[in-house]
Amino acid sequence: MSETRLAVETHLAFTWRPLDQPVETHTLQGNRLLLRTINAAESSLLDAHADRLHERLETKLDLALYWLGRVLYADTERPAARALRLDAEGLSWEHPGAPELGSRVRLLLYAHAGLAAPLELAGELVETDGVWLRARLLDRSEEWQDEWTQWLFRLHRRSLQAARK
Repeated sequence: MSETRLAVETHLAFTWRPLDQPVETHTLQGNRLLLRTINAAESSLLDAHADRLHERLETKLDLALYWLGRVLYADTERPAARALRLDAEGLSWEHPGAPELGSRVRLLLYAHAGLAAPLELAGELVETDGVWLRARLLDRSEEWQDEWTQWLFRLHRRSLQAARK
């Protein structure tokens, strides 16, 4: 019996390059914080009974995150959105030609349109399927997996809602 896993097809700003140095610990922590922030912001949007004070505080936080991202990433050009296949273990994207499998890569994924900061992920190229290249994410910590899965679930739910319309 095959295991069913959560998978999402979407379009997000994304780019990659060879991983020349390990991703720093503070970057891994920043990825978790950024994804936790996105998950928290999106879950509170679904919370219809949020009180006015909470809403005002959240709006101020969103504005602060927006401006911080603008300052930190002012000179960084956002890559074009492209088709991605995401699941709990990693992601796939279209790429002509196949780099060497087993290579380590740095993946820049813009997980939220409203935030200038990308997730900066480390991955390992594990397979090719036609023009699709697949990388397994190297951060396997429980905290990361929880945030990543929660975010994927939201993307999946949104895609189902869009398909119904």
